Amino acid sequence: MAHLRKRYLEGVFETVSRFSSLVGVLGHRQVGKTTLLEQICKTYHTLDDASELESAQANAKKYLNKRQGHLVAIDECQLAPELFPALKEHVRINKQRGQFILSGSVRFTSRKAIRESLTGRVINLELYPLTMQEIEHKPLSSACRKAMNVSSLEFFSNEKPTLKNNEFTYWTKVMNNYKILGGLPGICFVNDEKLRDLRLRDQVHTVLDRDLRLVQKTNLPLSQIEQLCRRLSELQGKPLDYTDLQKNTGISAPTLKKLLFALEAVFLIRLFPIEGGRKGHIVFFEDIAEANWFRGVRSDDTSLLAHLCFTQIRAQFGYILGEKSEIFHFRTRGGAVVPLGIRTRTGVLGVLPIRDAQDAQSALGSAGSFIRAYENSRVLVLHPGKEMRLLHPRILLAPLVEFL
Repeated sequence: MAHLRKRYLEGVFETVSRFSSLVGVLGHRQVGKTTLLEQICKTYHTLDDASELESAQANAKKYLNKRQGHLVAIDECQLAPELFPALKEHVRINKQRGQFILSGSVRFTSRKAIRESLTGRVINLELYPLTMQEIEHKPLSSACRKAMNVSSLEFFSNEKPTLKNNEFTYWTKVMNNYKILGGLPGICFVNDEKLRDLRLRDQVHTVLDRDLRLVQKTNLPLSQIEQLCRRLSELQGKPLDYTDLQKNTGISAPTLKKLLFALEAVFLIRLFPIEGGRKGHIVFFEDIAEANWFRGVRSDDTSLLAHLCFTQIRAQFGYILGEKSEIFHFRTRGGAVVPLGIRTRTGVLGVLPIRDAQDAQSALGSAGSFIRAYENSRVLVLHPGKEMRLLHPRILLAPLVEFL
């Protein structure tokens, strides 16, 4: 298949399945979970199939006994919460590793019946949308992890550029395409814009009118929830203002908070805490194409660059087994802003995208505030051009494509 890609999660899965009886593979609807499961599992079942769902709901214990084995996939299993107490008992008695691979488009921890049954019994893995590197059949980039761990950022400024002129042009084109198409396999490979738009609409409506209501029971019409998402797409990378959201959607603050939790639980958005003196959260959509669809008008400002950085850089940390990382947003009361911060056991990295290398001096104030706030931290000031130079021993001006 021309659109088939080897996913970075495969290696992590192979290791984890040797140590756990149950493995969860979770992620956004149409992110490629089914394709991955069909490749790595010996048998595949989906509760999207009405007969499978009916069997699981009617007698969960019997359903599991008939399908037990090694690397048995059960997809969209959040549709049958009654299955999970039976799974808990099944693996208590049968302790073989890698028995059931449970997949879903809803975080298991967001549904009480599932969470209470599987606590401590399942290792959950998350499949992100395709990155630029995955789309182009390239290995997972380690550039940002290297920037966090080298003794000095001078290492990069002393190095010859890793990309030749033709490669830089090629990756710039890939990056610009990604800013429009995103990384959901069922969408980013559709060349016809009208068909792509229809698929986005159908997918968004399924997520908002089906998956979300599994997590949060609400009588709000689809149109009102869609209006909330539209406003969130306009506020990406900015502190969330509940007064603004109430005004623009007509949804009360308590309900807004519940819906934001549910939107994150169905992998449509990500909420990140603000550090540095300001309080609150910012939001990024899971996929760039969906954010573009909600917004209606394609943005090309620094918030889009920050969104692009988020979609690519998180994979460099999230697909490394044992690499515990936290993403946050840095914003001081004095106006310093670093859109993305990544914290691991070894250090803290700030990512500050700018539209042009000529804006580097104006970014120094924010980058300086960041490195003063976090010991052993560095900042990458990333731009679309080719220039790479050290602005400070802990601040590097660098091309976006070199680190994504």
